[in-house]
Amino acid sequence: MRKGFQIACLLLFTWGIISAQQTDYTRKSITFLDAIILANPEARDMSLRQIDYTRGVTKQAVQLARFDYNPIPAGSGLLSKFTRKVNNRSTMSMDAIAETLNMTFVAEIIAIIDENAEKRASELVDEAARMSFVATKAKDLGISAENLEKVFNSGYIYLPFINGFSENLEAKKEDKVVEYTSTVTISGGILWFKIDYIDGRAHVRPLLQKETSSTGFSNRHNAKEAEWLAFKAAADNYANNLEVATKDIEDFKLKTQVLEVNGAKIGFNMGRKEGLHIDDRFILGETIQNADGELTFKKDGFARVSSIGDNLVNPGAMSYAYGVLVGEWAPGMSLIEYPTLSLDLYFMVGQIPLSTDETYYTLESAIAIGGEITYNLSRIIEKSHWYLTAGGTLGSAELTDSYDSYLGGTASVNFAVMRRVQMRRFDAYAKAGVAYFATTINEEWSDDLTYIYDNEALGAVLGGGLNMTLSIDLALGFRYSYYMGGSDVWTVTDDNDNSYDDRQMNTSYTGGSIMLQVIYTPKALGFNPMALLGNLTDLTPTQD
Repeated sequence: MRKGFQIACLLLFTWGIISAQQTDYTRKSITFLDAIILANPEARDMSLRQIDYTRGVTKQAVQLARFDYNPIPAGSGLLSKFTRKVNNRSTMSMDAIAETLNMTFVAEIIAIIDENAEKRASELVDEAARMSFVATKAKDLGISAENLEKVFNSGYIYLPFINGFSENLEAKKEDKVVEYTSTVTISGGILWFKIDYIDGRAHVRPLLQKETSSTGFSNRHNAKEAEWLAFKAAADNYANNLEVATKDIEDFKLKTQVLEVNGAKIGFNMGRKEGLHIDDRFILGETIQNADGELTFKKDGFARVSSIGDNLVNPGAMSYAYGVLVGEWAPGMSLIEYPTLSLDLYFMVGQIPLSTDETYYTLESAIAIGGEITYNLSRIIEKSHWYLTAGGTLGSAELTDSYDSYLGGTASVNFAVMRRVQMRRFDAYAKAGVAYFATTINEEWSDDLTYIYDNEALGAVLGGGLNMTLSIDLALGFRYSYYMGGSDVWTVTDDNDNSYDDRQMNTSYTGGSIMLQVIYTPKALGFNPMALLGNLTDLTPTQD
C-alpha cells in the first residue's frame, strides 16, 4: 500500500513537471529579412526615407524581447528568386506573397536544412567536413557561416510586406495663408512561418498571415511637414498593429505559472527579460479534462501587471499582478498573455451643460453622445493607472426667444490627465484638463437664406467615473464631468458665406454632465487617435 502511494506521488510530481514545461514560455529563435517587401507599384513608389522608416519601426515593434534573432541581409542570395518574382508582378495579394515565398525562399531554406541534416547524419562526414559545407553554402548566398547555422536552428521565419500605399495632399488658401492637409494610407502585413522537422526532413508551414491597413492624417502650413507627419502616423500605427498580432500568435504568447497568491495579488517568475510591461493583461486558468476525455483550458479570470521583476539581473526576480476578474486562484495555475493596444476607447451617451442668462432667451442641449481615447502612460512612466485622455462630445442645441425656436448643435473637445484606482472588477477614476466648446445655431430666414450663429469658448473640465469590468476587454460604467467655460460673442454668417456684425449673448458651458459609457480595449486600429489629434493641430502659420 505504501509503495503504491509512493508511486502515485511520483507520477503526480512527474506530471506537474511536464505540465509546467508545457505551460511555461520558452524563448524562440527567429530568422527575419532585414528589409520590407514592396509588393505593388504604389509601394515601390515610396521614397527611400519612407521605406527605411517603415522597415525600422516594423522591426522595432515585431522584434520582442522574448525572441532571439537571426537577420538575413537584404541583398542575400536567399531572397534573390523571391525578389525577382515579386518585382515582376504588378500587384500581389497576401496569399500570393505567401505562395511565392514558399516556392522560393522557403523551398531553398528547406533544401539547405535537409542537405545539412544529411551531412550531420552521415557517419562518413566529420564535423570539419560539415562546417566546410556550411561555409561553402554561406559564401554562395552572400552571408556568414554563423548566420546560416542560425537559420538551420531557427524555429520561425517572418517577412513584413507592403502591398498598398497612397498619398493625398490638399491645399487651402485663406488670407494669404496656405493650409495643407495630408492623408497617407499604408496597407500590408506580416507573414510568419514555423520550421518543423518530421521524419528527419524540414517542413515550413504558415503560422500567421496578418494583413492590416493604417491611415495617417496631418494638417500643417508646410506641405513637406504635413506629408511626413501623416506618413509617420500611418507607419507607426501599421507597426503597432503588427506587434499585437505577433504577440497574439499562440506559439509566442508569454506563458508561465502562478507561484504566489495573496488575495487578488499574484506573483510569477517572468519580467524584463521577456519584455513585460506595466498593465499587461494575463488570463488565469488551468487545463482540465472534459467529459469526452479531451484536455481543455478553463479560464478563471484575468490580472494586470503591477510591478516587473528585473530577471535580467536576478533570474529569480518575481513580477506581480493585480486581479480584475478574480476566480478561485491557487499557486500552479497557468498565466497566459492577452495582448492589446495600450489604449482604451470610451463610447458615451448622456447630457452636457449649455445655457444663457439673457432675458427672454433660453439655450439648452437635450442629449449628447461622446467618445474618448485614454492612452496608458505606464510604458513611459512605469507606474500603473495613469492615462492621458482626449475626448469630445456632440449634442443638440436649441435657442428659444419670445417668437420662435432655432435648432443647432453643440460640441466640446477636451484633453486631460486621468488617474484610476482598481478594486477587482470595479475601477474608479478622477481626471482634470482643458476644454474647448463650440455651438452653432441656424435661423432659416427664408427659403433662400439661412443665418448661422457660432459661439466658441475655452475652459476646463474636472470629473470622475465608476466602471464595472465585464470581460478582459470590455467594461460598462458612468461618468460625471463638471465643465467650466463661457463666451458672449456670436459670429454671424449666412449660407452664402457673407459675414455680418457679431452678436452679443451671454453663453455658458459651465455645469455638470452625467453620461453612461462603454469601454473597449482593441487589439488593432486603422489609425492612431493620439497622432491624429496632434497632427491636426498647428499654431505656427507661415505666409505664402
